[in-house]
Amino acid sequence: MHRLKHEGPERVLVHLCRLCLHCSDPEVRKKLQYLSLRRSQMLYPSYQAAG
Repeated sequence: MHRLKHEGPERVLVHLCRLCLHCSDPEVRKKLQYLSLRRSQMLYPSYQAAG
């Protein structure tokens, strides 16, 4: 949460993607895809800077 809030979604999504490589549950992959598609909605540092 801290990294997402202060750095944005890129690094968080990379780490989640790496974790998914070790998980065979299709629901986990589905949730990662959901988050990846909403990357532009998680640009919290930009939103904070804009007020």
